[in-house]
Amino acid sequence: MQVQNPGNLDFKLSKENAAGNGIDVDFNLLGPFNSIADGCVAIANGTAPNVDCSYSISATEQANIVGAQAGQFSIMQLTNYSNQAGEITFTNTGGSTAT
Repeated sequence: MQVQNPGNLDFKLSKENAAGNGIDVDFNLLGPFNSIADGCVAIANGTAPNVDCSYSISATEQANIVGAQAGQFSIMQLTNYSNQAGEITFTNTGGSTAT
């Protein structure tokens, strides 16, 4: 995600299976990076700064980026411990910036 203007970004992640039932979603949000390439290198060598993460069993999670700067990138890794396929939805819930 590339930040459009300085500020905070709050968003909800939710995940449902094909039947519409909520299923586990987990995330790790890393950054900030000057480019996607810089982020990929930092993740690969284990030096990527952690911004926010959650590994609960919930079907919804809240993610936050505080003090983001315009032009910076964040990378979100998504998974679920239950290893079930599903659709993930992102919903902006607050903050003063966008991606």
